[in-house]
Amino acid sequence: MNALQKKDEECRQLAGLVSDSERRLKKVQATSKNNLKYKHAAKDKDRALVSIRTELGVQKAQSTKLADQVKTMQAEKNLNPYK
Repeated sequence: MNALQKKDEECRQLAGLVSDSERRLKKVQATSKNNLKYKHAAKDKDRALVSIRTELGVQKAQSTKLADQVKTMQAEKNLNPYK
């Protein structure tokens, strides 16, 4: 009888360990899934940032070009005030 009780106790302990392991595995899987979502979101934001930087460079170039045109027009007006 004592041997059966020991085996029963061992089985309960093993069942508890299996239950704990399954719970931990589910937590790890959920965390991994969330991490993957965050990783994809970060990549999307990085892509958006690259496109914004590109657009900013284009806008800067246009701004510089327009500023040069304004300076040229002002210089021409100062040289010939009757135009």
